[in-house]
Amino acid sequence: MEKLRFFISRYVDGNYEIETKHIHYAFRDDLNFDDITPDKLGTIMESIMNTLKAENIEPYFVMI
Repeated sequence: MEKLRFFISRYVDGNYEIETKHIHYAFRDDLNFDDITPDKLGTIMESIMNTLKAENIEPYFVMI
């Protein structure tokens, strides 16, 4: 199973961004999210995990 790294950044307003820097996945709207409220962060991460599971890819998340 391949792995794909995602970076989670927190904005000063408390919202988050999740993005991957991998060129093949960086422009996919179903994998990169912006302005996520804290209560939706887990839901978005789960959505990414489910999307990639179907493609036999394991995501891992790095908080920066």
